[in-house]
Amino acid sequence: MTEEEFLTFLSRPALSSQFYPMPGHQPDQPTHQARQARRGDSSMSQPTDTVETARLTLRAFRAEDVELLYQIQRDPAAMRYTYVALSRQDAAERLRAYAALAEQLGFAPWTVIQRATTRIIGWGGLNIDPFDPGWGVEVAYFFDPAYWGQGLATELVDASLQHGFARHDLGE
Repeated sequence: MTEEEFLTFLSRPALSSQFYPMPGHQPDQPTHQARQARRGDSSMSQPTDTVETARLTLRAFRAEDVELLYQIQRDPAAMRYTYVALSRQDAAERLRAYAALAEQLGFAPWTVIQRATTRIIGWGGLNIDPFDPGWGVEVAYFFDPAYWGQGLATELVDASLQHGFARHDLGE
């Protein structure tokens, strides 16, 4: 698939229920579950794993998370180093695109919840950007600015890296 074909595919309106093929992706490439089954490894994480840190619960994205995450994503100050959502629908499509990668890769960014309040305060974790996959596996995140400066991003990144190296056979 060429880059142009890939971008055309991503611009289609019904993105949420489909896997987003990446340039170089082979259709017969095994999914996370197929690789796990072939190894006979039931200890590997499932895409829906929930991870808890000292102050955060990191769980799979859910459709009902969109509104609260959009409130962060539409704020240019909060998103100054990354993508600012143009609309609630835009935010929803992008969040679903990342979540859809869990089936193929075995990981995707989590919704970040403050344990003390059970409030959604951000989003992030391991991913391969479905809109710019050439960078490979990376950790991406965004937080509500009210929670900046508390070391929560560091806590998320640390948990993401530990999870990736211990549970997903990621190399260094």
